[in-house]
Amino acid sequence: MGGSGGGSQPSNVTQTTMSEPPEYVQAPATRYLSRAEGLSKVPYDTYGGDRIAGLTPMHMRGLETISGSPLPGMGMDEVQKTLSGQYMNANPYLDAAFNRAADQVQARLGSGALQYGGLSNSGYQQSMSNSMNDLASMMYGNAYESERGRMSGMVPASISMPQAYGQMLLGGGDVQRDYDQALMNENLRAYE
Repeated sequence: MGGSGGGSQPSNVTQTTMSEPPEYVQAPATRYLSRAEGLSKVPYDTYGGDRIAGLTPMHMRGLETISGSPLPGMGMDEVQKTLSGQYMNANPYLDAAFNRAADQVQARLGSGALQYGGLSNSGYQQSMSNSMNDLASMMYGNAYESERGRMSGMVPASISMPQAYGQMLLGGGDVQRDYDQALMNENLRAYE
């Protein structure tokens, strides 16, 4: 049973066949493999810049204003003074108009007093006093009513002014943030 029969190979032998790339590819392939090996040893370099523009200081002021912070520089202190009535008796123009009107009433009543026996006439003095009181009530009463109307008109304005101002700040902040984002996008594009 054994025999030396010819061409069979032992089962524990491994045969290796090598095929080389063509010569025109060998030099570039060697360079590319060497370059790839070098690049594989370089640690990953992440982009270190910001990618998303944050809120600007103007945005922050706008948000604070809308959320109820005091409105800076927009005359809210004047609104408060008006609503509290601080200007009710501080109208020099009204005082001057009253004084002119009172002078005219006194002049008319005074000329009439001379006709009726002078200023000692108590009925005439009462008439003068009543006329002055009527004049003051009419002028100051109308001014008071007008001022109260302006005060009540300030309520909607005092509510809407901070909102409008806050919206303006947010819009201005958007312009700045858009510009900042464009710069960041350009930096990222240049990095890649």
